[in-house]
Amino acid sequence: MSGDGRQRTTQHLVISPEGASVREVPESVGVRDHPGYFGVFTRAEVPGCWPNGTRVRKHAEDPGGDLTPLGSLGTVLGSMLHPTRGAGYFIEWDRSPRCAVFAGAWKLARA
Repeated sequence: MSGDGRQRTTQHLVISPEGASVREVPESVGVRDHPGYFGVFTRAEVPGCWPNGTRVRKHAEDPGGDLTPLGSLGTVLGSMLHPTRGAGYFIEWDRSPRCAVFAGAWKLARA
């Protein structure tokens, strides 16, 4: 928190299945830039989520579609837990090396 009671945020390029955008991200989340990667992510491992390094396959998509095709393979870089949306993962898709993309857990299966 800042001295005036507001949560401190920083602007980051966030990449999700809907596309890339610059967003305000609370510093407390632990999402940050990593040298050599495009897009911000965390290397945190949420208890009960797949560990970093787990190989995954995209098996579901948003009703309107998204940018990562079904069947794509990737590697978990980190995980987060949202109080109402559940778990999600930062993925490095094989088709987009060194690019961190966030995906909801419901879209993923172990490869």
